[in-house]
Amino acid sequence: MDISGPPAMMANRILIADLGELIIRQYNQDFSEKEYEEKSEMSGEDKKFMEIASSSITLQDGHYHLALPLRDKDVVMPDNHDMAEQRTMNLLKVQER
Repeated sequence: MDISGPPAMMANRILIADLGELIIRQYNQDFSEKEYEEKSEMSGEDKKFMEIASSSITLQDGHYHLALPLRDKDVVMPDNHDMAEQRTMNLLKVQER
């Protein structure tokens, strides 16, 4: 049998979108005692943020206010009004061009 040309090859194409599903299915087959479920859980920092947000939210003059979720409540924030004003002026100059 004389075959001219390159040898025949077979390739299976797997879409990347299907790859995650295939991995989860394989995991569930290999470790059937524990079904893997993809669920998002909040981290410790997320839980702390939600606690601060839910305990500090208030409605004042039709607007909701809530405390900044800082790790240390006694943080003194610098007065950067001048720097913010300068940045605004620079942005306006750039937009005028």
